Amino acid sequence: MTPVRVSRTCTPVPEQRGPERPEAGAPARAEASRPLSAHRDDSAYVLLGDPGAGKSTAFQCEYEALGGERAQLIGARDFLTFEPRAEWRDKTLFIDGLDEVRAGASDARTPFDAIRARLDGLGRPPFRLSCRAADWLGANDRRHLESVSPDDRVTMLGLDPLTSDDVLRIIEGGDGPSDAAAFIESARERGLEAMLANPQSLGMLVDAVGADGEWPQSRTETFDRACRSMVEEKNEEHAIAFDDWYVPTDDLVDAAGRLCAGLLLADCDGYTQRRPASDARYPALDCCVLEPEGSREPAAGAARAAAGSARRLLRRALGTRLFTSSHEGRYSPVHRHVAEFLAARHVARLIEAGLPSRRVLALIAGGDGTVVTALRGFSGWLAALCRCSRVRRELIDRDPVGVALYGDARGLPTDDKRRLLETVHRDVPSLVDLPSSSGSRSFLTSDLEPALREILTDSDRGREQQSFVYFVLREAAAPLPDVSELLLNVVRDDGRYPDVRAAALETFIRTVPGGPDRETALVVLLDEVHRGIVPDPDGELRQTLLSHLFPDSVPASRVLDYLTEGGDRKRFWYFLPERATDADVAVLLDRLADRRGTREPAAPGPDADAMDPHRTGLNTIELLVRGLEAAGDALDVRRLYDWLGVGLASRSYDEALAVLEGETGESAGGATPRVRAWLTARPETQKAIVAAGLRRWTAAGCPAGGPRIDERLYEADPPPDLARWCVDEAIVAADPRAADWLLDRAVRAVVAGAGAAGLSVDDLRERTRGHDRLRRQLQDRLASVVDAGRRARRQTWLARDAQRRQPLLQA
Repeated sequence: MTPVRVSRTCTPVPEQRGPERPEAGAPARAEASRPLSAHRDDSAYVLLGDPGAGKSTAFQCEYEALGGERAQLIGARDFLTFEPRAEWRDKTLFIDGLDEVRAGASDARTPFDAIRARLDGLGRPPFRLSCRAADWLGANDRRHLESVSPDDRVTMLGLDPLTSDDVLRIIEGGDGPSDAAAFIESARERGLEAMLANPQSLGMLVDAVGADGEWPQSRTETFDRACRSMVEEKNEEHAIAFDDWYVPTDDLVDAAGRLCAGLLLADCDGYTQRRPASDARYPALDCCVLEPEGSREPAAGAARAAAGSARRLLRRALGTRLFTSSHEGRYSPVHRHVAEFLAARHVARLIEAGLPSRRVLALIAGGDGTVVTALRGFSGWLAALCRCSRVRRELIDRDPVGVALYGDARGLPTDDKRRLLETVHRDVPSLVDLPSSSGSRSFLTSDLEPALREILTDSDRGREQQSFVYFVLREAAAPLPDVSELLLNVVRDDGRYPDVRAAALETFIRTVPGGPDRETALVVLLDEVHRGIVPDPDGELRQTLLSHLFPDSVPASRVLDYLTEGGDRKRFWYFLPERATDADVAVLLDRLADRRGTREPAAPGPDADAMDPHRTGLNTIELLVRGLEAAGDALDVRRLYDWLGVGLASRSYDEALAVLEGETGESAGGATPRVRAWLTARPETQKAIVAAGLRRWTAAGCPAGGPRIDERLYEADPPPDLARWCVDEAIVAADPRAADWLLDRAVRAVVAGAGAAGLSVDDLRERTRGHDRLRRQLQDRLASVVDAGRRARRQTWLARDAQRRQPLLQA
C-alpha cells in the first residue's frame, strides 16, 4: 500500500507522581490530545509509540516543517556513531529510534547515557527523541534526560492511534481498496478494527486482503500474508530475469527471516552484497552462508554448490520489497517490526527442526535472565509463533511486557494467556507509565472472561491493584458482552482512580456489541454524570460519552444541554464541528444564539459566560464557518445576525490559536479569516446586517454602548458605497439615534477612505442640506475628527522631540 501522510496528534504523558494523584504510583492522569505541531516550541520532548505507529514519519514531517536551516533529522545510531558534525549545531535535533540502540545484555542505560553525553557536548540544543513505549524506562529516563535539556524540562508525548478520519484518508489516498468505508466496516466485523489504528498494521492489512478481498483472521496471518505479498516480484523486467530459477514464496520469506534473525541477534543495521564495503553495522551477505572446508571430495563440492545456492537465495530475498536500500549497496529491513516477525518465524521453524531452545534464549537474554530491550519485539513474536509450549512459557516468564505488547498474544492457548495475565500483574510498575496502545495486540479475549470477572470484582483498591486493572481495561479489545455490567459498575465506583473509571467506560464502548441496549445504558450513564450522581471531576466521562453518543443518540438539539466548564478536557467540544452534519450545525448555531441572548445585541445574555471557549472548549467560530458555507446566500438576515454573534465567543481564541501555531494575519489557518472573506464577498449582506442590528438596538430602547454592529462584520472589507448608503439610510431613519449612528459611520468611512466610493466631506454636507439636525450632527462630528487629528499630530511631534533630546540629556 502506498504510504499517505496525515497530521498526527499526541497526548502528554504526565509525570508518574503528582499532587493530583490520590496515591503515588497510580495510573497517570490522561491529558487532552493535541496536534504534534503544537509542540514545535518545546525545548525538548520524547515521542513514545507502538511499533509501526508512525514515529519516524511524524519526525520527518516535523523536520520538514522546520526546514533544514533550523532542524536536523538523524537516527539514534548515527548520532552515537559519528563525531559531532557542523550541521548538527545550533539546530533542533530530531533523534529517531532510541529503542533501536538500547541493545546489549548488561545495561539498557548505556546508549541512553551516551546520547545524553553527546547532547551535553553539543551545548544542550533543543531536541526530540523517539522511542518505543515499552522500551522507555519511565521516570528514571525522564529525570536524567532533563539534565541535558536547554531549560531542564522534557515533555513526554504518547503518539495517538490513527483516528477514523485518518484511516479513511490513508486508504482513499493510497492504492488500496476503492471503497474505503466498506473496507473499514469489514475489518470491524472481523474483530480486526484495532489494526486500523496503527499505520504499519493498516498498510499490511490492506496488502494482506489484496485485490481478491480475502480477509485474514488474525494479526499473525495478516503479517504472514503481507510478507508473502511483498516478496512477489511486481516489476515485469525483474520477473523475466528470474524465469530460469523458480523459488517458492515460502522459501523466499524464510530466507528473509534468516537475514533478519542475523541482524537482530548480532545488533546490526543491514547487509552489503560486497565484502569490501562491509563494516560492523553492515556485514557482508556471505556471513549468513556456511562455507565448506577446502577439499576436492565430491561431498565438499556438493556443499560448495549448496552454499552458492543459499547465497543466491539470500541475495534474491534481499532484493524483495521486504528490504530497502537507503545507501548504495546497503540493505535494511523495510521496518524493524517486520524484521522481528520474519526473524521469529524463521527461528520458530529452526526450533521445531531441532535447534535447542536454550541456545536461542541465551542469545536474547541479559545478565539478569530477562529479554534485552532491543529484542523484546522478537521475543513477543517468537512466543506467538513457536509451537513449543515450554518455550512460550519461558518467554512469558522472562518478558511478559514484550509478549503482551508485541507479537500476537491474542492467538496463544488459553492457559498461556492466563499465565501471561498473572505474570503481567507482577510487572505493573513498568506498565503504568506506558501510553495506551491501539489494542491490536490484546490477548484479553473472551476466553479470559472468567479471569476478567475476578479482576473487576476484586475489592482491593490499593495502588498496584488499581494500576493492574487500568492496564487490563485499556488493553481489552475483544467482544466481552458477559462483563458489560461489571464495566459499568467500575465506571460508577468513585473508590476507583478517575482514569480507571474512564478506561472502564472506553472498554465498555469498545468491547460490548452495539445495539439499542448498549446505547440506552450509555444515555442513562450520561444523565447520571450530568446530574452529579456519578462523579466526573475532570469531565472525562462526559467527553467520552458525548463523543460516542452524538449525533445518533444525543442529537444536536440536546447536546448543548451538557455543555459545562468542568475540567480541562475539552476534546469533544473542540472537535464538535467536525462531527456535526450541516443540518446539525444549523441547529447548534440556533441553540447557541438562544443561550447567548443574541436577540439583544447591546448586552450579552445571562448564559454568555458559558460560551467562553477558554472555559468550555467549544469552538463556536468553526461552527459559524460551517454554517455560513453550507447556507450560502439563502440565510435569513435575522438568523445570520444571531449566528455572527455566536461566532464572537471564540474569535479571540481562534486568533490566539493561529499565533500559537506560528501563523499571523490573513495567512492564519484559523476560521476567522474565512468568516471575513465570506462577508467581504457579500457587500449587500453587510448592509442588511447593519440594518438588522440597528432595528434590534432601537427596539431595545437604544441602551448605552451603541449597537456593537461592527463586531459582527469581522473586519470584512466594507461595501464600496457604504458611506453613501449610510447617509441615505440616516435621512429616512425613524429614530434619531439610529440616524446619528449611520451618519457617524459614513463620516468614518470617508475619513478612512474605505467604503466611501469617491464620496467627500463636501458631498456629505451637500447630502445633509435641508436636514438641520443631521447637518448639525455632521458639523460636530467633523470638528471632533479634526480635533482628534490635531491631538494625534501633537503627540507624534512630542514623541519625536523627546527622541531628539535624549542624546543631549545623556551627555
